[in-house]
Amino acid sequence: MKNCNAPKKGSPHLLAVFIGFLAVVFCTPASAEWRAAIGTGISSTQVKGDQGVGTVLLGPVLIGVDLPPSEYNDFMKSSISMEVSMTDGIWMVDFSLGLDQFEDRGITLLSDGATLRSTMDFDATSGEITVGRKVYRHPWVVLGVHGGLRYDRHKLSVDLRRGGTTERVRVDENWTDVLLGLSADIPFAEKWLWKNKMNGGFGGSEGTYFLSSGVTWRFHPRWSTEVYGDYTAIDYENGKRGDTDWYAYDVDEFIWGLNILFHF
Repeated sequence: MKNCNAPKKGSPHLLAVFIGFLAVVFCTPASAEWRAAIGTGISSTQVKGDQGVGTVLLGPVLIGVDLPPSEYNDFMKSSISMEVSMTDGIWMVDFSLGLDQFEDRGITLLSDGATLRSTMDFDATSGEITVGRKVYRHPWVVLGVHGGLRYDRHKLSVDLRRGGTTERVRVDENWTDVLLGLSADIPFAEKWLWKNKMNGGFGGSEGTYFLSSGVTWRFHPRWSTEVYGDYTAIDYENGKRGDTDWYAYDVDEFIWGLNILFHF
């Protein structure tokens, strides 16, 4: 466990490496032809894990999170996401941004017979940028490496009411991880591509892990569509269990989706 106010050892060196990645990319010859893609689509999300907060009224509260897609949609208030990809055939730059808002109202019967009423609002912001390079080419596979940064911010507001006692708990935590990963693109038919990407992140969190796999069909020079599955594991903790400012987020997220992309 760690306190988020403690300095992140090693982070400045890793950040310098990432800035070096960017310098190499944007110092490529002006004749290099960069191509980009942007798209939108539909998806289904499932999350499972634990989320914990420190309170005065109840002490440390650890909440089990187990939301199948239907319950996740009921819990969600709004969601906005954007993804942009750029490549010159050798170098790759990927950027993503997500803004999600959730709310929940609940009544729980405690073991001592008291009734706990809760009102919760939860905002999650995430942004990621990676820079990669293709390092091996073969007619049947293209391998690449990438590095980057992932930023997360959680804003949580919980009103707890037990009998005549009320407590408001507020959490505003943010952290940044340095990412390192691999990619493998496998063409298996004309205009069809099996894309795979994985990375791990460290620095601000206890560890984040990401896996993605999807099949892309380039049905037009300007358009493509893809079916994909993503897995993200986040383990973050601030303070110590028992502290009133304790916050923990240890959740696995699964996403299945369909996108359509415009290439320019």
